[in-house]
Amino acid sequence: EVHAPGVQPLGEQLRLLDVLLKAGGVTAQADLDRALFIRGGRVMPVNLAALLKAGVMEQNVYLDPDDKILIPSAADSKVFVFGEVQKPGIVMADAGVRLMDAITGCGWLTPAAEPDGVRIIRGGLADPTVYLVSVNRLIRGDLGHNVRLERGDIVFVPVAINYDRVLED
Repeated sequence: EVHAPGVQPLGEQLRLLDVLLKAGGVTAQADLDRALFIRGGRVMPVNLAALLKAGVMEQNVYLDPDDKILIPSAADSKVFVFGEVQKPGIVMADAGVRLMDAITGCGWLTPAAEPDGVRIIRGGLADPTVYLVSVNRLIRGDLGHNVRLERGDIVFVPVAINYDRVLED
């Protein structure tokens, strides 16, 4: 989400802010809180909101050749729902979307689902935080399990493990 995306030559030692200016600056759709900086295969968050709005210069790193900067769109507000739901897929993470909205938006749980073992994976796969929630407890009125979802969250509904089955030779 810059005005002139693409490769920027580093003829001299440049900082992140220099390259953003050479790219025409960020667009109005830029999600400054979710920007990523990639160096040598290592993905690191960069707080462009702090750099551009508050002048926090620690975010203004020097760039090396082959560094990459990803500035996603704020309009790209999606939650991903996988596992034992009728229609796994994407739910738009509008303000206020909750776990129950996402599950019902995907057609509800399959008969094979483990409703007490639903996971919400937040923060990206590089450094995730995993929350365990129970749809059963939510249905019984424990609204604390109807978690407000954030863009980029992954909701995973696992298959129930049937411990009553016995393996036979």
